[in-house]
Amino acid sequence: MRREEAAPAAAPATAQPPAEDDFKMTDMVTMTVEVLESETIYRTALASNIRAFHQAVRSERTLAQLEERMVALEAKVEDLVNENDKLKRRVEQQAKNLDGYNVSENNAQAYDQVAEDPDSYNGAKKTG
Repeated sequence: MRREEAAPAAAPATAQPPAEDDFKMTDMVTMTVEVLESETIYRTALASNIRAFHQAVRSERTLAQLEERMVALEAKVEDLVNENDKLKRRVEQQAKNLDGYNVSENNAQAYDQVAEDPDSYNGAKKTG
């Protein structure tokens, strides 16, 4: 090396990594194809990394979708619990209202059945 030629400057130790969007997609794809078409160990390494990163991206997407579904289901469960509590209070109030009356055993059983299964009436299940 001649004295006039300067040695390449070393990168500073505190160099920041490039911004996430600091590349051209076409350049990245071209370089990726070049590496994958090469007969080098880098080909296998890059292919493994691509598979791993692809799986990670898909997993993150799936996780985000599942988190959204979970939030919706938790809200639905909360609504159902509130509705169930409201119905329990209503049944309890109706039972208190009946305490003062002479209710036959058959009527009490029918009432209990309707309270447990609102779709039933007179002991017969509605169809359709």
